[in-house]
Amino acid sequence: MRKLHQHLRAAREAAVAATLPQARPADMRPHADDLDAELDEAAKAVQDAMREALRPEDLAQFAVTGEDADFAAAVGARAPAAGGVVSVPAKAGAGEGADAGANPGTNPGIDGKKAGGAPAMYPRPSLTVDAAIVAADKAKILLIKRKNPPCQGQWALPGGFVDENEPLDRAAARELQEETSVDPSGVLLEQVGAFGDPGRDPRGWCVSVAYAALVPSTSLGVKAADDAADAEWHDVAAPPQPLAFDHKEIVRAAFQRLLSHPQAQSGRLAEALSKGIQALQGAWEPPKV
Repeated sequence: MRKLHQHLRAAREAAVAATLPQARPADMRPHADDLDAELDEAAKAVQDAMREALRPEDLAQFAVTGEDADFAAAVGARAPAAGGVVSVPAKAGAGEGADAGANPGTNPGIDGKKAGGAPAMYPRPSLTVDAAIVAADKAKILLIKRKNPPCQGQWALPGGFVDENEPLDRAAARELQEETSVDPSGVLLEQVGAFGDPGRDPRGWCVSVAYAALVPSTSLGVKAADDAADAEWHDVAAPPQPLAFDHKEIVRAAFQRLLSHPQAQSGRLAEALSKGIQALQGAWEPPKV
């Protein structure tokens, strides 16, 4: 990056020097101004291309100080103190990959502009989705047993990290199918809320958007896959505890939402949902790796 900036400066100086033996002083000013404008356009084009193409890890090895700090800022990098490391914003909306292999945490993001057009830097959380699927015929909730840390071996809602530029509803449906083999086309998912209390994920700052759905029966061809070591239906009235992460709170909120559905207003399901809500009262325990 520093070399590119140096080359642009050297190109300008060489072009100006080439005109000196042949031009009078009065003739040089318009040409110099035109050359400056052309070089500025070339530099801007390069900067725009780098801003679109570079990832944070691509520039993490560079320290930017002095004259190069302006160039680094133009491509979205933050110039540190002397001897520091450049911090470059991740592209807006970047996802965190699959649940098992992701490394969530606070990533620099771009949100708005500072005076003068420089990007404003803010930390941002990782984004996940979770789905609470309840079968009306047997008053059961579908849970998966986590195959990988954190919360390995604990029961949890099917879910995972949202891919870059992936709609939330589509992410929830995809994770449901990947971990339980359930065809999401027959599952009407509705958004319950967002959950992002500190400490909910030991890997870092993470916010989950939760969904719930009421299905007619447990006959959905459930089979564990992907990040799930197992996938089973459990009694709504007495879900297994402790659930992974803050899924105790998420399941309780999902039960409360489903209890408002006309299909769940009477009979066995309404009673089971009410008992499940009572069983899930209290705070969740911060998970460990």
